[in-house]
Amino acid sequence: MMIKKILIPIKIIILYHIIITDIYAASLLSIKKIESNKQFPNIFLEITLEKITNNIIEDIDEDNFILYEDGTKISNIKLVQIHDLKESYYTVISIDTSKSINYDYFNSLKKAAIKIIKKPGGKENFALFSFNDEVKLLNNFTADKELIIKNIQRASRHGKKSILFNSIYDSIELLKQVNIEKKKVLIFTDGRDIGSTLSDNDLIKFANEQKTPIYFVFPKKALENKQISRISTLTGGKIFYLYNDNIINDLNSSLNYPISNRFRINYKSMVKLDGSEHQIDLMFKFGTIKENAMEKFVTSKSVVDLILSMDSRILMIITIFLVLSLLILNIFIFRRKKNQIIQRNSNDNNNLPLIKSSAINIENNTNVPIIENTGYNDSVIEPENEYYYTDAWLIQKEGLDAGKKILIISDEIIIGSGDECGIIINDNSISFKHIKLKKLKGQYYIYDLISEKGTFLNGKKLLRPREIHDWDEIKIGKNCLIFRGTNSKNL
Repeated sequence: MMIKKILIPIKIIILYHIIITDIYAASLLSIKKIESNKQFPNIFLEITLEKITNNIIEDIDEDNFILYEDGTKISNIKLVQIHDLKESYYTVISIDTSKSINYDYFNSLKKAAIKIIKKPGGKENFALFSFNDEVKLLNNFTADKELIIKNIQRASRHGKKSILFNSIYDSIELLKQVNIEKKKVLIFTDGRDIGSTLSDNDLIKFANEQKTPIYFVFPKKALENKQISRISTLTGGKIFYLYNDNIINDLNSSLNYPISNRFRINYKSMVKLDGSEHQIDLMFKFGTIKENAMEKFVTSKSVVDLILSMDSRILMIITIFLVLSLLILNIFIFRRKKNQIIQRNSNDNNNLPLIKSSAINIENNTNVPIIENTGYNDSVIEPENEYYYTDAWLIQKEGLDAGKKILIISDEIIIGSGDECGIIINDNSISFKHIKLKKLKGQYYIYDLISEKGTFLNGKKLLRPREIHDWDEIKIGKNCLIFRGTNSKNL
């Protein structure tokens, strides 16, 4: 009996020890993967933090980690959160930039929008609208959060109207083109609609057809609006008032942005490519939480070491292979350049019949306009129409700056990717001097400046100068430009 009484507390102590050991045996921090040879001396660590709440994960940065390599502390590390979610999230943000909204309220809405964008999430794509007297697309969908934030910071108040409902409709229309389930519209406004051509019923019907919830973020003292309440409630969205910073956390929870507990650490290694084993010690600290993890990696040998360790016959074979490869490459480049010269001369010869040299003396007539690098004479070009353009401009239909309006302010302008062009388009697929637009006898003509990838007018490749008309589409590289103009009858 006495022995049983002694054994009972011993069993309790052992059981308690086993439970505690199981709970704390698994480390919260673990190094899952080390990439040491692909971009040496840059080392990449893939780590996970287990059993840590989302609120803590959102606030983690480089200062929470200390890293040692072979006992030496690494002073500069970079931390990036890994998002491996398969689904992408598309959010349209639309901000009221009219003067009908209070200046302080306007700044508070901008700050709230920036905080939401900065929150960590999955594959998030944002588009940005502003609205006042008109609705303007500032950014099409992009995963570049810094670009969206810069455009929000640049936004300023102007215009007396606030066409709120029109902006909601345009936001849904943009999401319609994406055709994905994970989408939403987020409107930053005080709830006033001044000058819209649509009703709340129109928006509710369109949003439900596209399965798009509408969320609203109001300043803290905004008045309750029954129309806005109907739109948010009947489309599956919500209304948030900016009483304090906790509202942003509530808003992000409602938007269901996912949180990842996986991170990538990048640092510049101090070791050499010597084929030996090295050790990484990683320490994590957040408040009272302290965790350590250790992992080893092996560097490959340097190229010089590999060559010196090779058999002489293998080295000779590699040398012969490299020499032959360089010889073949040089022959290929030479033949390609020769073919380009022959083709260019052939094109020049084909263009010669268009020049009426008997009717024009270029040396004595300074009034004859000469187009560089085209082989065409403007004097033989006759307008097809009896009107002339007073104003002209281009609208970028496709490309990085889709929707941008570009005024044509001179009678002759070059478009390309080079710094010397009158209109510069940042696109590697466009030649430095790609096309030229020239005004002759009141009409505009387009010239291809022997571009590398060619120019297409209304879907057809441009082989010689052509007169362009209102709504013509000009395709250069990955960009599509629409020509627009104001014309008048010739007197």
